[in-house]
Amino acid sequence: MSALAVAVGVAALWGWHFGYLRIDQWMEGTQPIVYNAALSLAVLGAALLAANLDHRPAATALAILGGLPAFLTLFEYASGVSLGIDELLMRYSLPAGFPGRIAPNAATCLLLLSAAVVCIERPKQTRARTLGVPLLVSMALGLSAIAVTGYLTGFSTFGWGRFVPMALPASVGLVLLSLAALSIGWRDTDSAAGGIPSWLYLTATVAAMVMTVSLWQELASEQNVRIERAVAGQLQIVRASLLRDIEFRIAASERLARRWERDGASDRRQWEFDTGLLLRDVRGFEAIAWTDPAFRVRWVEPRNGTEALLNADLSPDPSRRIALETARNSRRTIVTPPVRLLAGGDGINAYVPVYRGPAFQGVIVVGFRFRDLFQDSIDPTLAGYAVGIYDGDREIYLRSPKDERLATAWEKQAPLPIQNVQWTLKLWPARSALAVVESGVSKVMLAEGLLLSVLLGAAVYLAQAARAKACLAERARQDFEKEVAERRRAEQELDQFFTLVPDMLCVAGFDGYFKRINAAWEGALGLPLDCLLAEPFTNFVHPDDLAATKGVVQDQRNGVGVFSFENRYRAKDGSYHWLRWNAVPAPERELIFAAARDVTAEKFVDQALRSLAENLEQRVRERTGELERANRALHESEELFRRMFDEAPLGMALVGLDHRLVHVNKALCALLDFDPSELRGRTWEDITFPDDLQAEEPLLRQMTGGQIPGYRLTKRYLRKNGGIVWGALTATILLDERGNPITVLEMVENVTERRRHDEQIAALNRELQARVGELLAVNQELESFNYSVSHDLRAPLRHIDGFSKILLEEHGTEIPSAARRYLDLICAGAQRMGRMVDELLELSRTSRTELARQPTMLKSLVDDAMEELRPELGDRHIEWRVGDLPFVDCDPTLTRQVFANLLSNAVKFSRPRNPAVIEVGKTERQGQSVLFVRDNGVGFSAKYADKLFGVFQRLHRREDFEGTGVGLATVQRIVHKHGGSIWAEAKLDHGATFYFTLDAAEARQFGSRKEPEPVAGEA
Repeated sequence: MSALAVAVGVAALWGWHFGYLRIDQWMEGTQPIVYNAALSLAVLGAALLAANLDHRPAATALAILGGLPAFLTLFEYASGVSLGIDELLMRYSLPAGFPGRIAPNAATCLLLLSAAVVCIERPKQTRARTLGVPLLVSMALGLSAIAVTGYLTGFSTFGWGRFVPMALPASVGLVLLSLAALSIGWRDTDSAAGGIPSWLYLTATVAAMVMTVSLWQELASEQNVRIERAVAGQLQIVRASLLRDIEFRIAASERLARRWERDGASDRRQWEFDTGLLLRDVRGFEAIAWTDPAFRVRWVEPRNGTEALLNADLSPDPSRRIALETARNSRRTIVTPPVRLLAGGDGINAYVPVYRGPAFQGVIVVGFRFRDLFQDSIDPTLAGYAVGIYDGDREIYLRSPKDERLATAWEKQAPLPIQNVQWTLKLWPARSALAVVESGVSKVMLAEGLLLSVLLGAAVYLAQAARAKACLAERARQDFEKEVAERRRAEQELDQFFTLVPDMLCVAGFDGYFKRINAAWEGALGLPLDCLLAEPFTNFVHPDDLAATKGVVQDQRNGVGVFSFENRYRAKDGSYHWLRWNAVPAPERELIFAAARDVTAEKFVDQALRSLAENLEQRVRERTGELERANRALHESEELFRRMFDEAPLGMALVGLDHRLVHVNKALCALLDFDPSELRGRTWEDITFPDDLQAEEPLLRQMTGGQIPGYRLTKRYLRKNGGIVWGALTATILLDERGNPITVLEMVENVTERRRHDEQIAALNRELQARVGELLAVNQELESFNYSVSHDLRAPLRHIDGFSKILLEEHGTEIPSAARRYLDLICAGAQRMGRMVDELLELSRTSRTELARQPTMLKSLVDDAMEELRPELGDRHIEWRVGDLPFVDCDPTLTRQVFANLLSNAVKFSRPRNPAVIEVGKTERQGQSVLFVRDNGVGFSAKYADKLFGVFQRLHRREDFEGTGVGLATVQRIVHKHGGSIWAEAKLDHGATFYFTLDAAEARQFGSRKEPEPVAGEA
């Protein structure tokens, strides 16, 4: 059946894919099986096939996969949300408006069968399998079987209301799946009723009940449809009658207005005649009034009860004035919402404007009373229905008292447009009308069907019970025969057991003789069985055990019961063997059934064990002595620890987990000026300065919580006299063997003097920082002074140089040669002084310039510096060695000046060398990058290196090498501004090497190298 269900699903899928709709319908004009239902049907059939073959994981996975579309479809029905699963695999639409959606009853059956397959894969004899499977399958079987019945009988039991009906292929496939699931449950049953499952009556009852409820639901649904159609039909009849009659009355009023427009409206007698005819021939008019163009009432009919309206002005009422003006301006009839009529009572007014040519003549005001208007329009023979007319939420007419329950269940409504007014017409049946339409067949069918379902289940149960009793009787007969055969076999086995068992078995009589013994006796004692049976058994008992043995036999004769004892029996070689007996008396037969076992070897083992026990007791006594000695040593160790604790130079205390001091030593008492008895029992908070509690509390909490093993803290303690002492605290948590905290050990060192020294050092540091600030201020002032003096010196120097040159050029022939040489010296000195001033200004600008760092390739800076020096080289032979230089984060302008000054010095001081070798590169010092500029020039003595970077400091004569002594000072300023350091290594007449770094990290790395102190004026 599972294979047939799979075939039905696969055939339906094939029909959808290739457009053969007849395969999906089976009957022309019926609902085709939808794509998702066919797919789930095939998958669930495959799941049942896997379950039948005991492939549990595959069956469970396929069951969940097959039930998923059904579960999602039911979710769509319940929530009203479309998940898109209906068109996921196949896109088509059904007439019911649900595109490709599985019918709700089919989805329910698929979900029930999916859950049943999952329960089948549960272990046997579990409640989910023995009760869940038949219950789920029976409900699915009932729903699908009633659908098949509907297709066969033409009774529409295959649909649920307005939803998509279950297709015939789907219902047949679901019946096949249900029967297949029941067959698997039948196969796996473990019932005592001859293979008939105990749940069969439950399955029959539930399936019949489901079919009954489905049939009753269909009958009730058809009855509800008939009632809804009847109510809707009456609603349309009443609505058409109301619209017709109201429009007729409004049209009659408009015809009156048109006649007056044609004939004039100045004759009162004509007015009374026309209105009288209208009031007499047409029911529903309450009163008809005529107003002049100023909206003042001139005439009104009938006169009785309306005398107060004559000459009344209608314009003060805002709602009436708006309606009158709207009718006048639009030249059409205006109907008002429910109002209080001019003549009294509730109703509506119709305002009909009257024009004669372009001239406005006034308004005819027609009043309609609600009850007279609606009672004439609604058919008096419309018995059994309640009618209500509403203006929004306001009830303006109700034909009969309202039954809220019936109105909620069956009420129908329709709009009722009257000119410019929109009302709502509501209609619902009364109980008398429902009694005519309703039928008790569905309820009778439901009651009888449920009763028949219960009776069917009872009949199946009784049949099962009868068959079970017959099976039990047959089984009892078979069991009896089997028991007889087993007894015979047991006797044979008992004889064989008695003969072959290794224990010494016997049957003895109260007369003192063995009646029966097995072969084990001969093997144990070596005596023939005939000899043992011929003599009283007491002849073989050891003389010392004879009295006890006879006493036991006498007890057995008296019916004492089971006994166990030991005695010795003589063997063939004359030795005695220890036997351990277990015996059961049978006084009515004067027999004793006994079993003996040779325990001679055990006796020897017992003797050996007793000897070992004595030795063990001796060793225990010796071990006890050792433990006593160890306890004395431990006591002495504890006493030593106590003395060390009390005499320790540091303050020590044992603090409980409740923060109370348990034990303190002398040093802590002396530190705090307390007696030991005064400190014990106090908490650590009592002796701690209040301002230091907050810092220690989290540390103590972490230590007692096991997060840290201890902590160190310097805090203030309170002495007995209220004074304060500083202590360095070391706290450690002490744990037991299971790792649980038991107490805290605190050690306190008096650091009051150390704290006083620390405070003095801090004060000195603050004073030093203040003096450093003053020194920085002085340096800034010197820098400003240096810049001002250098700037102010330039003009006098230019004057000296310029006037000296003018004097030589204009009066050179008149000046003696000695004076001319002096003037040359003056010009040279002024020019040298100018260069020095320029370099001082450059040094000052370098100190003031802010760094503009950016990633820079040092190789390009070196190339630029070499290009600047090229005009000064002339025909000199210089070997340049420029290595791989890194990218660094620096100010490129200032860094280029560093390389320019260092290379210029290298060129200058290597002038005596041919060839001169100048090298620029990078090296590693202690893991850091260091840049260098090296030459093979004249070098300098290392003992003068501390003067190298000072302003105007020179290590060579001016006559040998030109220069002002400011270049290296400028280089040092630039390197220091970058946070680096610079130093030089040289040897006289063997060249010099200048090393420098451009960041603070590298400067710290080489901070131990001796560098010259900055001169005054340097930052």
